[in-house]
Amino acid sequence: ALLTPGHNTVGGFCDRRLDQLLATAGRSGFDRLPPATRRLALSRIVTCDEPVLRRPEVIALIRRLEPLADDPALAAAAGAALIDADLADERPVDAARRLVRVLDNDPALVGRWWEPYLTPLIDGAMADDDLYRDIVRRLQAVPWSDQTSAAAARNNWALRRADHLVEAGDLRGAERVLARADEFDTLAAVAQERFYAPLWPRFEAAGRFDWRKVMDGELAFRRTLVESNPDSLRMQLAVMRRLRLLGRHDEAIALGEGLRKRIAAGEDFADSGTFAARILAELGVALLETGRAPAAEAVFREAIGKGESGDGGVAQTLDWAGRLNGLGRHAEALALLADVRTDQVSAFGAMWLAAERVCAQARTDPSRAWAHLATMLVNQRDAPEAMQKALLCLDRLDEAAAYYIQRVGDPARRSDALGAARTVRPPPTVGPFDAELIRRRDAVLARPDVRKAIDAVGRPIDVPLTGPLYGWF
Repeated sequence: ALLTPGHNTVGGFCDRRLDQLLATAGRSGFDRLPPATRRLALSRIVTCDEPVLRRPEVIALIRRLEPLADDPALAAAAGAALIDADLADERPVDAARRLVRVLDNDPALVGRWWEPYLTPLIDGAMADDDLYRDIVRRLQAVPWSDQTSAAAARNNWALRRADHLVEAGDLRGAERVLARADEFDTLAAVAQERFYAPLWPRFEAAGRFDWRKVMDGELAFRRTLVESNPDSLRMQLAVMRRLRLLGRHDEAIALGEGLRKRIAAGEDFADSGTFAARILAELGVALLETGRAPAAEAVFREAIGKGESGDGGVAQTLDWAGRLNGLGRHAEALALLADVRTDQVSAFGAMWLAAERVCAQARTDPSRAWAHLATMLVNQRDAPEAMQKALLCLDRLDEAAAYYIQRVGDPARRSDALGAARTVRPPPTVGPFDAELIRRRDAVLARPDVRKAIDAVGRPIDVPLTGPLYGWF
């Protein structure tokens, strides 16, 4: 029955006949069957649900199907299933190569994938520059039906493509790619990078550097995503953050408190395992920025207790420790971090764990604070901003300036470093140590050697939004 066309039309294949297919394909003579027969037998497997497609024995069958798939839709479906397997096996370049094959065979399938899935996949291709550039180019031609990816294609992914075109001397091509860009992060990068300078007058005349207008547009778009994805906390989080950037803290808090009650009541959000804690932490930040530290602490404690998919709330612990440092409550920050181990965090998280310990000990035990710097220097590329903050906390402004000049002069790190050269609006309430760090940061950015380094590759901009306290310093 598995070797006839009828098996592809029988309902419940993954429940009724999968085990039979696995047994049949395991026989020694199966691979001697004609390719068309093997393809027919294996083809239905790609329609199974995601949990089935994760099973090692099923993945092995799809790998056998992949070279047999001569129909574009089947080739794309097999490739898509194996992308997930490659990512699970931490083979990002292999996954990216399969993405190219899926794009070749069925770009509309990729057009249905959402941005949080695709961006890490694109980033994984960066280890192979030619592959990465090819993917970024191809993304501009995809017929996007998913709105999160459509927005990324207009913005983040378009900027990557535009950067490549500018490098090749095609500024007009870059301008065409950026024609529909409408998000702050993308347009701010264009407004700051020196090689986009010929575009600045036209973008300014068209109002594309009107930052509050841009952020209002982002907020409106994110609210439409909430309406179409009512069970997604990720979408709600994006709205809360944009309200806070616009200085509309009361609205952010009202939204967050409403979600807090729904989370506590056990409402079944699709992504609560990861994003419930992030919603609570964002609410805590909004409360803290409006001077309600006790309420913020209570919410952060809830966030830490909830954590993300059973991780023990490590990310929220690091976040709250940073906030405690900003409030000048360094001993409490150090105590909070005492039980966090480096094997609980990513390389990026390990840098921030060290930075917050430096900042706490800079005021409580300066001699011990220096002990973290050697490891941070070795791993600085994992989180340059964490290295920069540690130097500020130690009041090593000469070293902070030298490090910043290195970053802004490095093409791979320049864009993030230029993010520090933005004048933003502080939130209504700023903690005493945060205020001191801002003064130190501003002193570094005002130095003639730092200004010269910035001017060589970009320019500072004024952003009338409640931005991160240190920009991306």
